[in-house]
Amino acid sequence: MTGAEAQRRSWAALAWVPSAQTVWPVFITVGVLALFLVAKLALILLVESIAPLQGYLIVFGVSTLAAFAGRNAHINHSSEIFARLSGATALGLAFYLLVEPTVYLAAQPDTRLVSAMLRVGDFAAFAAAVAGIRRPTFLIMPAVHVITARLLVDDVSGLPMGKHDILYLAEAGIFIALGSVVSRSLARARLELEPDVHRNLTHCFAFVAIGFHLANYFWSGIGKVILDGRPFEWLLANDVSNFLVVGIEKGIAPLGSVPALAQTVHDALSSGSLFFNGFVLTIQLLAIVSIARLMWLRVGAICYDLLHVGVYVFGGVLFWPWIWMNGAVLWAIRGENDRSVGISPKICCAICILVCGLPVLGAASWLAWYDVADTRISNVEAQTATSANWTPVPLSFFGAHSYSVSHGYLDRGHRAGHFDPSVPGLAYNSARRRADGSCAVPQVEDRPESEQAQVERLMYFDSFMRARHQAAKQEAKWFGKYAYYLRLHHHPSNPMLYSNFHALALDDIVRYRLVTRSVCLALKDGHVTRRILKEDAHVVEIY
Repeated sequence: MTGAEAQRRSWAALAWVPSAQTVWPVFITVGVLALFLVAKLALILLVESIAPLQGYLIVFGVSTLAAFAGRNAHINHSSEIFARLSGATALGLAFYLLVEPTVYLAAQPDTRLVSAMLRVGDFAAFAAAVAGIRRPTFLIMPAVHVITARLLVDDVSGLPMGKHDILYLAEAGIFIALGSVVSRSLARARLELEPDVHRNLTHCFAFVAIGFHLANYFWSGIGKVILDGRPFEWLLANDVSNFLVVGIEKGIAPLGSVPALAQTVHDALSSGSLFFNGFVLTIQLLAIVSIARLMWLRVGAICYDLLHVGVYVFGGVLFWPWIWMNGAVLWAIRGENDRSVGISPKICCAICILVCGLPVLGAASWLAWYDVADTRISNVEAQTATSANWTPVPLSFFGAHSYSVSHGYLDRGHRAGHFDPSVPGLAYNSARRRADGSCAVPQVEDRPESEQAQVERLMYFDSFMRARHQAAKQEAKWFGKYAYYLRLHHHPSNPMLYSNFHALALDDIVRYRLVTRSVCLALKDGHVTRRILKEDAHVVEIY
């Protein structure tokens, strides 16, 4: 071998060695991701270990100090992808605070101050979100405020609330803020990074923020694959048409007001379950693959939004923050190509997706269950002094707690003759799925609700409904009779299904009742049929 040939082979071998342009951005981004995960765990432990008011003041105060400490960081200091994603995330958080304000009912007198403080925090968080459009570090304030409010809602109101509808938009905001601070700090420390390295670094920060979102799809797909039962039982046997039936019964499915169309869609979903399940499972599992090419990522984001639109139209479940985030992804990578982005951001995004599957630290959504129509549903009905009729109350009437009421959290007691308390229409074991449709009487409960627990639960319901009734009357004075429909939450009611309730004046309502039914549902001619296995009711008088 000649000397020239040996030199050429040496250079060819070095071509496979990752360059600083690739390695340094990945190394720094992984470090920032580790810092983020530790900080998130510390926030959760702090909020859950001390008094709610103290916890909120500490974390929001620290986030405010951090935002102002990094106020000099500007989107002009970052790449175009980072700047666009930062702006879209800021707008998303600001919009959330407008349409889903933190108006929690205080369960006890000693939580009223916390409730009021969270409401005041909305205004500061909104202002920070607007500032974050140009100065990304301010995103940490609305993001921390939103997450902390969701962690405290049970302490304040007595009703827990899921976080997965908004959590990942907030996490993206926090990470963008951290990335902006790190990027600016490197510049101020006079660590002169090559322009390509700095651009790749901010690309990496943006793609990790995208990774928080994509992780939900990927791990939801994994969850469906490993769900209890035979291999691929969810894919082959889950009847997605049950989702529509339960949505109509809960009063949230838009198709519920068009019976003929509802029946047609129900039949199509039932006969085409394998196709629909296959589409959902495929696009979810491919989430981690879609980042390899920007064209795949664009197609994936569009497919996910089509999925969410379908989920809302068929079942009434609105994932608007996820729809927003998919739009933010499309906006951020507009006009970019794989060569301009490089490999580093994709590596960072893949790492983030995998890490998000870790318990506690990652906390990605594992949205995996069987859809069933033999289920347990709790709802609230109203009665006036001049009528013996009970009128169903729309879920949206419960304001910030509509999501929790929809999940059945007003009655989580285990009782004989009832199905186990769970989110209506959902089952996590294959035995329940296989029994669905047989309307089998539930087995005798081996861990029944104690008498004391039942008394406390019903006392809570009484105080909750009285407080909510008064709050609804005040809202009606300010914003009109239908003010409760202005809130854009996860399970919005279909107003066209509640004309009877709309005909009632709030001042005429003298009592409410909580009705819990274990029921077998079906759809006939576009209308829900019910076979009730057991029904419990509790009445509260409105003073």
